[in-house]
Amino acid sequence: MSIEVVNPSGILRDITQHERSIRKLLGKVLTKATLRLKRKVRSNVSLTDHTLFDMAVLGHPYGLEGGPAESWDSAKGKKSRQNLHSPNYLIHKHSDAFVNALYHRVVIEERMGFLGGDIMSGIVGFDEDKCEYARYVIMGTRKMVSRDVLTESLNELRDKLAADILK
Repeated sequence: MSIEVVNPSGILRDITQHERSIRKLLGKVLTKATLRLKRKVRSNVSLTDHTLFDMAVLGHPYGLEGGPAESWDSAKGKKSRQNLHSPNYLIHKHSDAFVNALYHRVVIEERMGFLGGDIMSGIVGFDEDKCEYARYVIMGTRKMVSRDVLTESLNELRDKLAADILK
């Protein structure tokens, strides 16, 4: 028994054309999703309800010097960490540097070999060349609590982003 393929170059051309269309569509979907995430992160790092002066009066609630920033909790009879907001990863805007360092992009990594196939990724992050302290706000330091606004913003939007991608 034999199978004969008529016009294999035409079939390959059609497959290539469909692949381009699919890649273009995926790029648009991923761009929309990363933009949505970037908007959420921007919102989460732009609080304006407390000034730097307010933070100082409150005893620098995100500081860790000598342990977490504490206030007296009379109900518990001990000191406890202050949380200005819930969720506690929200960040106050004190300058434009942090907000302006926020970026998004879609990256395509071409893979060859046995596994083959390209990997398309949407990335949202902070450009440390524009704001060198961004890493410390997110990851924390020995004197400052971490506030991973990137991961937590993604977690907030996880279902919506999945729905966008699966549409």
